[in-house]
Amino acid sequence: MNKTKIDWCTHTVNPVVGCTYNCPYCYARKLNKRFKWIKEWSKPQFFPERLSKLSAKKPRIVFMNSMSDIADWQEDWFFETLKAIEENPQHIYLFLTKRLQAYKDITYTSNVWLGNTITRQKEFIREIGRPYKASRFYSIEPILEPIKLPLNNIPKQNVKWVIVGAETGNRQNKVMPQKEWIIDIVARCRDLEIPIFMKESLKELMGKDFIQEYPSAFEKVIT
Repeated sequence: MNKTKIDWCTHTVNPVVGCTYNCPYCYARKLNKRFKWIKEWSKPQFFPERLSKLSAKKPRIVFMNSMSDIADWQEDWFFETLKAIEENPQHIYLFLTKRLQAYKDITYTSNVWLGNTITRQKEFIREIGRPYKASRFYSIEPILEPIKLPLNNIPKQNVKWVIVGAETGNRQNKVMPQKEWIIDIVARCRDLEIPIFMKESLKELMGKDFIQEYPSAFEKVIT
């Protein structure tokens, strides 16, 4: 299990490497080009032996797909990973996808959190309201335009965390967010009583208004 610089989790385990989405700002593809884990990034591969890392006894917040999108996982990869998670209930497990339909309509264990990556308003509107039997969170990163969180369409009892961050790296036409975009998201999270976590990429922009909050379920791991 690898410690990570991703500031909203403590460790990563990547049983799958590769993605077909082709985001222009993708850091994972750049890392694969450097370290050559797989030959062709657009053809994800499964490394089931990496699931043995979940046996670490100390509780951790584990991001399970920092090098892939769940939507590209084959069904047997997904269920083999869930089986390993059930055998190691000491951790909190986080998944992310840009295509929320990728999550299976099954009952997940309480330590599994299903995330949806949002970068633009149209992506948020398209994905809200999909019911899943698991805790949900939104990762608004990189935020590429103002995003309004609809107060009347978010199931408060299900969406329990919002993460927001700016685009990093040196991409041409890189988007620099405005402080007002973030303040608006904070206000809507406060109305819904949802904790919000700002990534370090927003620290300079937000100044004294910089916030890093975790869901209460994470307290036993981060303290």
